[in-house]
Amino acid sequence: MTSATELDPAQESPLARIAQKSWTYVLGVGVLAMLLGIMTLAWPAPTLLVVAIMFGAYLLTRGILDLITAFGPDTPGSFRVLGVLSGVISIILGVMCLRSELQSLVFLAVWIGIGWIISGVSGAIQALSAPKQAGRGWAIVSGVIGFIGGVVLIVSPLSSIAMLTIFSAIFLIFIGATQIGLAFSLRSARKKAPAAATSVPSE
Repeated sequence: MTSATELDPAQESPLARIAQKSWTYVLGVGVLAMLLGIMTLAWPAPTLLVVAIMFGAYLLTRGILDLITAFGPDTPGSFRVLGVLSGVISIILGVMCLRSELQSLVFLAVWIGIGWIISGVSGAIQALSAPKQAGRGWAIVSGVIGFIGGVVLIVSPLSSIAMLTIFSAIFLIFIGATQIGLAFSLRSARKKAPAAATSVPSE
């Protein structure tokens, strides 16, 4: 008899293959977040200037694309109205951001805050509702940190640019650390994942 751990990779169960792929993805995200956090702490002023300009350019580009899509031949009437509104608002915000880096950073703080809250709440709820989920504790911690960070950014967009930089950098480092911990938990679960067949007959 051949044990499950000796099976050809093609014979692994879908759960094992998903775990293998997801842990490397989560690890990459975690490492990238930590690197961005460290770079932001090391070079705060240049980082903020680049981020402010890129955010304004993103909003402007997004608005133009929304308008193009809204007037497309296959766009329904209701979506066309929403597309035009979204496009016009994005263009206005984009121009405002490009005219003022400070204003861009305030918009970005609120934007990020909303995203952190949504991501944190959904991640924590998903982990709490799945008692057997691999890396459940790390996922809950990551969700709670994201929610708290989002609330702080929205309630107080951090009048001090330096404070925003430090807070964002520390948040990225913490999130990166929790994502790395989650990745290794998934890697451990991948090793324990049951194979599609527990054994294969030997001839």
